[in-house]
Amino acid sequence: MARQNQVSESLKILIPLYGTYLVFALCIFLIFIPQTKQQLLNQKKEAILQLTDNALSLLRDIDSKIKNGEMASDLARKKAIDHIRDLRYGLEGKDYFWIIDMHGTMIMHPFRPDLEGKDLTRFKDTAGKYPFANMVETVAKNSAGYVNYRWQWKDNTERMAQKTSYVKGFPAWGWIVGTGIYLDDIHGEISIITLKFIQIFVGILIFILLLSVYITHHVLQINKRKNQAEDDLRKSEKRYRFLADNATDAIWILALSDFRFSYLSPSIEQILGYSPEQYKTMTFGSNMTRDSVSLIHSVISEELKQDNRDGMDANRRRNIELQVSKKDGSWIWVEVSARFLRDRNGNPDRVLGITRDISQRKDLEQKLLQTNADLHLAQQLSSIGNWSLDPDADVPFWSDEIYRIFERDSALGAFSAVEHLAIFTGKWKTLFETAIKDARERGIEFNHEGKVILPSGQVKWIHAICKPEWVAPKQRYFLRGTIQDITHRKTMESHIQQTQKMEALGTLAGGIAHDFNNILSAIIGFTELAKLGAAENKRLKDNLDNVLTAGLRARELVKHILAFSRKADVHKDIIQIVPLIKESLKFLRASIPANIDIQTRFMITDATILADQTQIHQVLMNLFNNAAYAMKEKGGVLAVELDNFDMVTDIPPQFNELQPGSYVRLNISDTGVGIEKHVMERIFEPFFTTKVRGEGTGMGLSLSYGIIKAMKGHISVSSEPDMGTTFQILIPKQEKELTPAVKHLPPSKSIKGNGKILLIDDEPAIIGWASKALSKMGYQVVGMTSPLEAIETFKSDPENFDLVITDLTMPRMTGLELSSIITAKRPDIPIILCTGFSEELSPDKMKHHGISRVLMKPMVVDELSDAIEETLTSRRLKE
Repeated sequence: MARQNQVSESLKILIPLYGTYLVFALCIFLIFIPQTKQQLLNQKKEAILQLTDNALSLLRDIDSKIKNGEMASDLARKKAIDHIRDLRYGLEGKDYFWIIDMHGTMIMHPFRPDLEGKDLTRFKDTAGKYPFANMVETVAKNSAGYVNYRWQWKDNTERMAQKTSYVKGFPAWGWIVGTGIYLDDIHGEISIITLKFIQIFVGILIFILLLSVYITHHVLQINKRKNQAEDDLRKSEKRYRFLADNATDAIWILALSDFRFSYLSPSIEQILGYSPEQYKTMTFGSNMTRDSVSLIHSVISEELKQDNRDGMDANRRRNIELQVSKKDGSWIWVEVSARFLRDRNGNPDRVLGITRDISQRKDLEQKLLQTNADLHLAQQLSSIGNWSLDPDADVPFWSDEIYRIFERDSALGAFSAVEHLAIFTGKWKTLFETAIKDARERGIEFNHEGKVILPSGQVKWIHAICKPEWVAPKQRYFLRGTIQDITHRKTMESHIQQTQKMEALGTLAGGIAHDFNNILSAIIGFTELAKLGAAENKRLKDNLDNVLTAGLRARELVKHILAFSRKADVHKDIIQIVPLIKESLKFLRASIPANIDIQTRFMITDATILADQTQIHQVLMNLFNNAAYAMKEKGGVLAVELDNFDMVTDIPPQFNELQPGSYVRLNISDTGVGIEKHVMERIFEPFFTTKVRGEGTGMGLSLSYGIIKAMKGHISVSSEPDMGTTFQILIPKQEKELTPAVKHLPPSKSIKGNGKILLIDDEPAIIGWASKALSKMGYQVVGMTSPLEAIETFKSDPENFDLVITDLTMPRMTGLELSSIITAKRPDIPIILCTGFSEELSPDKMKHHGISRVLMKPMVVDELSDAIEETLTSRRLKE
């Protein structure tokens, strides 16, 4: 009987094994190999389709040269035939292309030149098919397709084989280009695969036969040892019963047939309050929660299923936790550790278990879980995590928050010491390397901030604290500490510093604007006077026009400086950017070495944006000059590219501050010295520059950054040392009526006037040119640089003057104060106020001080004459 059971156990293993082998073999030879053959055929058909498309692409390229007049038609066709005739592919390099026309005439065949020029529509293969007629018909109906026929084996005219070809028409020339595959190639490859599978299955069969012998022998040995173990168990059961009766934990035996306890140790009364006899009479599970009863049945069912699996430990244990009620009605948690007991045949029929009261432990676990949850929440809210490092370990322990900070999967474990130091950059790597070494070896605490670059490329700032603790038994230091993500704080600090710098720059810009306007007024004024005296000297007038144009652009630049310092508004118009780029490059070309080549590539030529053209001109010149500076020693290429860039919904992370829509993208690249990484982080900071003293102010890129950001655009830079630099600018695209992008010098007007004007400005140069210009127009001018002296002159004879022109900002007295004094003496006198900015001059304020009109500095003669004429005309109309 025992022998029969042993053979039965062996067959339970061997029959499924042989059955699986047979099913697998049938699947391979009946399903896999036929599918592989079809798949291989499909792949080769797809390959010849792609090859044919490549050949047609060559024809299209040559055809485009014919259309562009680069090549004669006959020469082009001959070149195409020669090129395709030489095309070969395949393992032997003998697979080829051929060409026929839509009438079935062979144009080119590399291995059958005897057919070239012949009408093959009636040509039959050895199977009686008309292959070339079928090709023409297929292309005529579908423009392309596959044709099956028999044909000579590549270049061997003696051997015929089944062939599948792909043909496609080239309508422009009336050609059909084709190439094909031989089914014999596929049959050969499948035969090789089949032979390999046969060899594999023979080897597997030999292995299975040897495995069968081993399994049978092993099963016999297992059953022998199992029977011996059962005998030993019965002999020792009495000894175990004595121990169970005197144990603190409850020991019990439960029959699987009726779920009744056959044995309960006396300690069950100490745990639950029931005597063993009382508990045996109770229905199983009556003093447990529903979840606990369900868990018991689930575990027993699972273990019974696993017991039938080969290699399972017959003495394995399972531990579960249950909630049960005591005799007094209170609920407690118990831990049950149990395993199967078996009958003579090795089948489980009972459960041997130990029950232990773990209520106190569960209470402590719950408190610990709550404490950990509170700690986790606190760490999450403060972005701070704790870590520790045992002196004998290379990998530290991390809390969950540190894994989040370093964006690392907890399943991978914490960084090793080498990995941890690798994420630090520059000086911070040395700082933390020294700090950790001193902490481990000398017990020195550290409290440092540093910048890290995570494997994902994310840059973060962290604050790390370490408190070493001396471990006497190991004579080494145990490290504990915290790591906090302070990226947001650092970003805010950087923004605050940037804001402070920009505020300082604004204050500086506003302070110098007045003096700069006065200087420009003199330059523009005397230039216009010089033009008046140039007479018919065209060359001199042209030169003076260039000076005046530059002065007017400088005036626009001053307006931008005032807008930057919040003392004037930026005037934006819908403008075309391409003319501005071309104009800026024209200015640049005259000032850079000849070994710098300027290349432009405008994918769009009518791109329009909403911008202040002076600001855009400044951005372009800043970037162009920086690029030229980077190539000043060795020369190179300055490349300017312009195209459209559309963002709909999937906005790339680097542009997440931009709104969806259409943008104009401008790329400015150079092949110069490049930019170091540590410099790249600061290039947009005000006053930061890498140029030598006297060659740079550090303002160009910061102003460019501010201008583009104010336009709701984006500016970024990519660079590597010795690999050049590329600036990318995105500006929102506008689709509206255009304002001319380049301002031209207005034509000079010849205006004659009369009247006496009192002119007051603290700049003698302005008094000088304005007096001369107004005198040439016919006005009598009394110019004065002191407002106090001007008041005395006016008071001496108020009716002697027809108009007062005064500067706003002057020493000892402002133009507003001066106007109030003058109008108090003579209320009807018109006053023109000259200023570099008019932000604080509201209409009410002007009326209060008697100002008739405001004229913006720096002035040009035409603007000044227009303002005087309009003011005097308005006064005469009122009279």
